[in-house]
Amino acid sequence: DTDGDAAAAGQAGTAGPGGYAGRGQGGNGAAIQDAEQAAGAAGSVDASVSSGGVDGGAADVVQPLAGACDPKNIPTDGLLLWLSASSGVIERDGGLERWEPVRPGGPAAVQTQAPLRPRVVLRAVGDRPAVRFDGVDDQMSMSAVPVNGLSEMTLVMVSATRKLSLSESNWCGRATETGCSGTFRPPLVWNETGSWGGVFLSPHQREITFRFGSGQKTYDDGQYQKLDPRVGWTRPQSIGDAFTATIAVHAGVINRLYVNGKLVLESLASGAVAQIRNSSDSPSLGVGGVGRFPWNGDLAEYLAFNRALSNDERTKLDAYLACRYPVLGF
Repeated sequence: DTDGDAAAAGQAGTAGPGGYAGRGQGGNGAAIQDAEQAAGAAGSVDASVSSGGVDGGAADVVQPLAGACDPKNIPTDGLLLWLSASSGVIERDGGLERWEPVRPGGPAAVQTQAPLRPRVVLRAVGDRPAVRFDGVDDQMSMSAVPVNGLSEMTLVMVSATRKLSLSESNWCGRATETGCSGTFRPPLVWNETGSWGGVFLSPHQREITFRFGSGQKTYDDGQYQKLDPRVGWTRPQSIGDAFTATIAVHAGVINRLYVNGKLVLESLASGAVAQIRNSSDSPSLGVGGVGRFPWNGDLAEYLAFNRALSNDERTKLDAYLACRYPVLGF
């Protein structure tokens, strides 16, 4: 794995499980009420996703669906982690020192070194905040969230990549945003500990790459002139710095990729092997692989599950995200 990463960047501290914490300075500020906690109240406006075409057609729109705004639409069975920029952000010295999970007991993200902290940007996506990574050295680390041995997994993200950065790569003969094997600049990653391991989902301006690493090679010889569908998907056109809701589902030997509620890719898993292997236990945010591949972007929401969500669960989750973030573009 020439593009691969060895171990998680060791430049940030680790965090144990923690409960809800409001936005504050140095952890001492008063908690803010997350709109997510009240979204299911009577009289709230609900929504669902209605998708346009994947080949440059109309953008997705939001349409009524009863109960979509209720956070109970987020499945809890198998929920490994849930981070939202609307809750649990604790700032110090102008940066995000600690990012607590939405659901108590989940892993928190931390950065003990002030120069390496991302920052919280208010109203980054509509009226919702996002955590901004500078694409230079901003990063955070998390305590153990083991994924090795899983045969199913679902990754969910609301994000925007702020800068188009192409990487020249000789061995595959093309310049891409994410490198020949798709590992450059992931917003959140379980780095690989062996060849063709690692778990990540990387939505960028022109392409989306993902991997549920099995230790098996993901490319066929002779397929380097375009993004291999078992590694990711090339958008019909660049979306610039627009936000999207992206979901990657690993269901045994089948992977599926959804953008703003629409299925855009269905493919064989890496080497047609279901089980995840050669991945670190502790994920990192903002950089993939010992500080080499930093991400320049905004992260509003991230969820990970240790199973493949059903189509009904994913549809409700999409509707919930569309309700929270009605300005999503595709």
